[in-house]
Amino acid sequence: PIPATYATMQIVDGVYTHFVERDDPLHGEGRLKFELSRMKEILDNCSRRSLIIVDEPCGGTDPVEGQEQSSRFIKAMIETGAKNLFTTHYHGLPVLVGLNGYVRNIHPEVYVNGNGDLEYTYKMIEGPAGSSYAEAVARSMGLTGDKLLEIAKIARNRK
Repeated sequence: PIPATYATMQIVDGVYTHFVERDDPLHGEGRLKFELSRMKEILDNCSRRSLIIVDEPCGGTDPVEGQEQSSRFIKAMIETGAKNLFTTHYHGLPVLVGLNGYVRNIHPEVYVNGNGDLEYTYKMIEGPAGSSYAEAVARSMGLTGDKLLEIAKIARNRK
């Protein structure tokens, strides 16, 4: 079901996805090598009628190099003509790619309430996010600095 008054849909010839996987050092493939090979596989097989969904690529390396590599993949995916959804925490990426008719920078609307907890509105907003809310997420999981030290001390005394 589509929760909308109307919808325009496009038929695709393939859906290609990339989601972060764990390093596999036993097979000689770290996270970055896996991600690069997956992105190559997607580009080798997609067409202008495909849908490509990519989540947090090139995070297995230096952030500056990962952001640069991600910008190259975005440019290549634009060149394919395929529809693309690309999520990232590289806040400088839209500048490297250049916003144009093919690229829009959107983020989910989130705010921190009076208790310091995250509140999600489930709305997408045009423009850069400004924050990843890492501190609020950690706090919501009980992982403040003091709590982490407390957990570590318990671990040290564990038999």
